Amino acid sequence: MNKSMYKIIENYMYECMKDTAHDPEHIFRVLYLSLNIASKINEDINFDILIASCLLHDIGREEQYKNQNICHAEIGGIMAKEFLLRNGWSEKNADHIKNCISTHRFRGNNIPETLEAKILFDSDKL
Repeated sequence: MNKSMYKIIENYMYECMKDTAHDPEHIFRVLYLSLNIASKINEDINFDILIASCLLHDIGREEQYKNQNICHAEIGGIMAKEFLLRNGWSEKNADHIKNCISTHRFRGNNIPETLEAKILFDSDKL
């Protein structure tokens, strides 16, 4: 991911993050843990997907705060996909990121399946 795109995503994350328990520092801890885990895995990892998923994984927290019936992971995935499509990402990659984000909370049947989603899930729980 180029620096310009990283800054666009990071700025959007800052705009969305208003939860003091899940603040930008939490996001960066998850990002750094994810990159550390990914560096140890000897498989193909799409780092653009992983980085964007980490940066955006909690952007739905404010919506959940406003309405406890909303899952921040599900709404966050939708918000991320819409944002990424507006910023030139392909439908395929935006969907992949949406899936990573929507499964990072993993409750019930919404299991992380891709390598990037599994890394995000584990990093968020550490």
